[in-house]
Amino acid sequence: MGLFSMLTGCSLFRTGKQSVADAIEGAPEVTGADISFGPGGGLGTQISGSITLDVSADELHDAFDDAWGRGVEVLYRVYDGKRGVLVADVVGKNLEEVTVSSRDLVELGASKHPTLGHFYDHYGIG
Repeated sequence: MGLFSMLTGCSLFRTGKQSVADAIEGAPEVTGADISFGPGGGLGTQISGSITLDVSADELHDAFDDAWGRGVEVLYRVYDGKRGVLVADVVGKNLEEVTVSSRDLVELGASKHPTLGHFYDHYGIG
């Protein structure tokens, strides 16, 4: 039974990962998304990755915010609204390699590391 759970869990992550990438790639100006789910500190999970956008440096922050928001909506469903999943870093970059970090989108307060909960709050999800 344990092996079955591990296999279905892996399948969920593959399906979830593709769903997140598909949602992000549906945003205007997105040319690619590479989002990874991996082991975090302790027994937790962390999310990292990059989103490539065909925008100027002036438009990068807003375009990235829109694209990442679409991904966060799917992540809310993948993780059943769990707020504590660590977002190690998701970076938006344009074709000139100018970057913006997901950390730039949220107020962390006393927290040292952004979690999905920070992004749910930012996007008004849940």
